Order: sequence, then C-alpha cells, then structure tokens
Amino acid sequence: MRTNKKLAMAITIALFSVSGTASAVSGLTNLLNAGDLATTTYAPGGLDGGVAQGGAAAVIGDFEPANHATPVVAVGITYASEIFGTSPSTLPTGSSAGVIYEIDGAIDEDFFLTFSLDNGAFGDDVELFTNANSGSLSEALGAGTVDGNEVKFTVEVDDVEAIQAASKFLLKYQLADTEALSQPAKKIRMTVEATSVGTTPYLVNVSDDVQVATSAQAVEIEIKGIGYVDTKIATSLGSTEFTSDSDDGNAYVGTNEVRLGFITVTHDDTAMSEDGFNPFILGNTVGDGEVVGATFTITDGQFAASKADPGEVKLDGISADDVSVSNDGTTAIFTLTDVISDLGNAGIGSLRTEIRMVLDSINEVNIPENDPCAILSIDYDGSNINDLTVPNDGSCISLAKIPQDGTICWVNIIPKAEAVNDRLSILITNNGVDEGELFGTMYSQAGEVLFTSQILKDSAGTTMLGAGKTMRLTAADLGTLMEGADADNPGTWSGRSVLKISTVVSDLEILALIRDINSNINSNVSQGAAGASCTK
Repeated sequence: MRTNKKLAMAITIALFSVSGTASAVSGLTNLLNAGDLATTTYAPGGLDGGVAQGGAAAVIGDFEPANHATPVVAVGITYASEIFGTSPSTLPTGSSAGVIYEIDGAIDEDFFLTFSLDNGAFGDDVELFTNANSGSLSEALGAGTVDGNEVKFTVEVDDVEAIQAASKFLLKYQLADTEALSQPAKKIRMTVEATSVGTTPYLVNVSDDVQVATSAQAVEIEIKGIGYVDTKIATSLGSTEFTSDSDDGNAYVGTNEVRLGFITVTHDDTAMSEDGFNPFILGNTVGDGEVVGATFTITDGQFAASKADPGEVKLDGISADDVSVSNDGTTAIFTLTDVISDLGNAGIGSLRTEIRMVLDSINEVNIPENDPCAILSIDYDGSNINDLTVPNDGSCISLAKIPQDGTICWVNIIPKAEAVNDRLSILITNNGVDEGELFGTMYSQAGEVLFTSQILKDSAGTTMLGAGKTMRLTAADLGTLMEGADADNPGTWSGRSVLKISTVVSDLEILALIRDINSNINSNVSQGAAGASCTK
C-alpha cells in the first residue's frame, strides 16, 4: 500500500439519467443537471436497454454487475406514498438501487468512501463495484460496513492496480427505515466523502449531495359538485322531469338527466411501487395498486325517480349494473372494485367523469332539497398500503342540489280524518295573477310516502286555483286523495302527517288551522305559525 503521497482525487457524481463529461475539479460535484439526457433506457432486471421508470437514462460503461439495480434518475426514485401504510423493511423490494460516481483524476493511494443518508438507513446488503481494471463495472470491491444511515468502504489501490481518471464506482444499496417517504414530497438525500487512509486520515474532498428517493401520492381523486345549478325540477309535470332556462349546459343535460358533479382520477405514473421499477397504478395487478374494494356513496340525494328502468344514477361510462339505490330513494351506492381504474383512462393520466342522475319520467324526484353528499373509499390489496378515502377527514363532498321550480309549501302536524277532537282546515290562497294546479305529496310521521304527485282538490272537486282565489282542504279530502292514489289504501294514517304542496303559481300562501271541537280554539300549525310556509 502506497502512502505519504497526497491524493490527486476528485469525484463527480453521475446518476444513471445523466450524460456529459465534467471538467476536472477539486471535490465531489453534483452533475444532475449537466449534459443532455440520453435516449437509451434501462429495462427492469437489467441495465442494458429497455424501458426505465419514467424517463431516459444515460449508458455509462458495461453494467452487468448491476443486474438487479434500479437506476436512480435525476430526482431520485419517486415512490408512491401509498405503499408506506406499514413501512416496507427495504426499498426497492427484491432488488437494489444504483448510483454511479466518476473519478476525475488519477488516484494512487488507499482511501475510504463513506456514503451517508439524511433520512432513513441503508439495508444490510450494500456493495461497491468499479471499472478501474476491466473497463467495465464488473469488479466487486465487497460489502461495506453499514452503521445505520452510513456505509463505509475501504478502497485499496493495489487491488485495482491504479484508479485512473474517469474510473467509475457503482454503489448498489437498499433503503431501510423509510418512514420519511410516507408523506408526499418527502426526500432522502445521499452524500459521499473520501478520506485518505493513514495514521492521520484527512479529508481529500468535500461531498455534494444527491437526491436518491422522494415520494408522491400516486393516485389522487377529486370529487366536485356543479358550482352553478341551471336546472329545476318541473312541478307542473309532477316533479318527474327537469327544466332549464339556461343554454350553458352546466347541470342541465336534458328533460330527464342532470349532472350532479364530477370525479377526477389522476395517476402519477412516475410514482413507483416498492420494486422501484413498476409504476403504482390504480387497479394494477403487476405492481402495487391492485384494488380489492372500491365504493362510491352519495347520501341525501334525490334518487326516487331514478329507481325504475330506464332511470338510473350513474357515473358516465360506468354500467348502471354497478349501482344500487336505497329503498327510500335518497342514497346511491356505486360498487367500483372492478371498474375503478376505468375512471382513470385505463390507468394512466387524468380523466374527469360526470356524476349524473337520470329520471324515469314516472316517479317524482324526492324532496326536501338536500345537498347530495359524496364519499369514495378504495381498499388496496396488501396490508402495508395506505387505503384511500376522499375526503379523508370523515366528512363528505356536496354535489349539486336540484331545486323545484314554482312554489313549494309545507303543512305539518296533519291529524287523520277520524281524529276525535281535531278538525283540520288548510286554506290555500293564490296571491298571484296566474292560475294553476296544486300537486301534493304526503309523508307519514315515520317518513313513509302516503301518496305522491297527486293533484289536490277540495270537497267540491275544484283542482284549478285561480288568481285571488282560496281553496280549503280537510283531512278527509287528503284521505280521499290517498284512496285515489292506492285503491288498497283505506284513506287513513297513523299519527301526524306532513303535506308538501308544489305548484307553478308564483305567489301562494298557506294558513293551516286545527280546531279543538271541545274548546273551539283554533291553533295555527302553518310553518312559522304565520302562514308563511311557502318558498320559491
């Protein structure tokens, strides 16, 4: 071993994705942005051509010893943050990562190479190769001494005859303790320094750091409602169709179809699986990303009129067979396990998919006008992978609320016709200048529909409410409507019911009174107890 001779040494870093030659400098220089990207790429399992993860890579010499090394690109290997549900023991799984360093200047004295990580640690199997003798990176310099985030190699010049200018080293390694990558945009950087071997070792160069790993959320999903609703439910048509005065087509699609919102699925195909080769793709069965359960749920919707064929709630392009609607018509559940990747345009890129409601032109759209509330959950295969829920704070995302046109009125606490003490009078006054029919839907105390979209009429059979006129309804009149809607219904109900009145009449006032026949006291049960129970 030659000693007492100052090392003429400088090392320049050349990651697999960089080509170009550095000028002789003192110290380690990061050349990540130097030169042009070569067009040759690496294949998984070898570095002799093929497709690399997410970009071009420069060929530097013969890489046979690097046969299972994942090439580290200029920004490091980007791992999908999803794979760190329970952090993998090593990365990349089943192989190694590789970074190449180039000597710029001859070396004729033994020295140490010490590699350090700012986050994480090295796995146990860390190797160093050189091309100093053979001209190719085929000579193994053995395993280094690993101590957590550091690994140290002794390079004996006698073993490699002499390390000439432009000689290269290939560091093969795995990462352990990778918790830092469990959140997107986190980084692991590597530094290297060379020191002489002697009684008093001294630093012969100052290192520059290289980013060897980073993280990104591989699959992102955005759920968004329609911002401006240009559509209303046509009360004049029994609330079974949509109408719109707008031509911008924001929510309105047609008389039987509206948009409620959108789902946008974005795949970042540069975010790798554990092996560092295969992109993490939603639904992918080769790398990580395989889905074993995916459910998209919309609650508080208006789906009663979407239950009969051909009506449906749908994600545009997704079969209605994947959707179920609750019995009360307020919840739609999409089972997307087998088709979730279709929303992302076959796994790569970004695609906005419309959430639509389609009426059957028979059943009435259910009211009250709640904001439909959506949540999507994806269960990935693999216990170590973070499942995806959008939104992830336990809330849900509001979609478009489709209101009714005309006027809507509510009457509460309606007693049944055979009530012993209570007598109901509902006085409906048309304060506008137009006339129109009144449509009624009645709900039981338990929320069950007693009848829906029936034309209201008084005991005289009057159905058209003229301008300035008043119609009086009793509980018996409502019972008759119930019998007309369902021949098997006796026209009675339990407890107190609620009546919704809808009409195209622009200015309607409701005064609902219950008279106690024993005391002859009238109680105002109108909403707000002031006759102001109508909204437009």
